[in-house]
Amino acid sequence: MSTSPVAGWYPDPQSSGSQRFWDGAAWTDQVRPASGAVPPPPPPPPSFNWSAGPVQGFGPAAQAPKNYLVWAVLTILCCWPVGIVAIVNAARVNGAWARGDHALALSYSDNAKKFTVAAFIGGAIALVLSLLFGVE
Repeated sequence: MSTSPVAGWYPDPQSSGSQRFWDGAAWTDQVRPASGAVPPPPPPPPSFNWSAGPVQGFGPAAQAPKNYLVWAVLTILCCWPVGIVAIVNAARVNGAWARGDHALALSYSDNAKKFTVAAFIGGAIALVLSLLFGVE
């Protein structure tokens, strides 16, 4: 009575330097490097084509956010201290976007908008107060 080898990994009879799995009755298609052999390196990750589509989380066409620079410059006439802060933030939007720092560009855009609105509101309040109190 002959006994069949137990299922497991054995030296591959078809190739040296590798092992093939014996299922207890026949050789399978499963092959692996021999225990002392180094497996081949994994394939490189696929390259990403940035021009293929939108960037996730940055709008449908991945466009740079508005910089509000024109409006920020106009705030100099209303409330110049706040207007300067608006101009500085507005001027930084496009540079941050071009460097690929999209989150920072969005932050600069939001700040430019907030300070522009604040400067216009501050200028309007100053105008109303000067009309009410008759500052000459």
